[in-house]
Amino acid sequence: MACPIFVSWMKSFPLKTDAYAFPASTVDGNDVVAVYRVASEAIAHARKGNEPTLIECQTNRSDGHSEIGSGKFRDPAEVACCKAGDPILKMEKYLIRKGLFSEELKKQIAGEFSKELNAAIESADKLPLQPKQLKNLRALC
Repeated sequence: MACPIFVSWMKSFPLKTDAYAFPASTVDGNDVVAVYRVASEAIAHARKGNEPTLIECQTNRSDGHSEIGSGKFRDPAEVACCKAGDPILKMEKYLIRKGLFSEELKKQIAGEFSKELNAAIESADKLPLQPKQLKNLRALC
């Protein structure tokens, strides 16, 4: 079972990337706009042919680690609070109120995303690993 970050010796996961010589960022995972900004910077960095970036999105988990013990050891009030603060639902409601989003558009985006993701996976599966990447993978084992 995992422990909360406040009791973990590892206070910032991006510190681990120093050993592998690639950049990292920590962002409020409940702030959709902040996550988008940091992810956009990381994507631009990678598209220039640079190494990957680790992005730590700090947020709360509303469900358990598995279906077996889902929420079993957590205070129901804490779980309700996490669910109420779900960043995706908050952003969706905001955009709907502003007239910038709808259920129809949501379905369209999901379909397009699925196609794009599958194409990216197929493309990545065809790429050979570079020696630097192989070295870093061996270091993780």
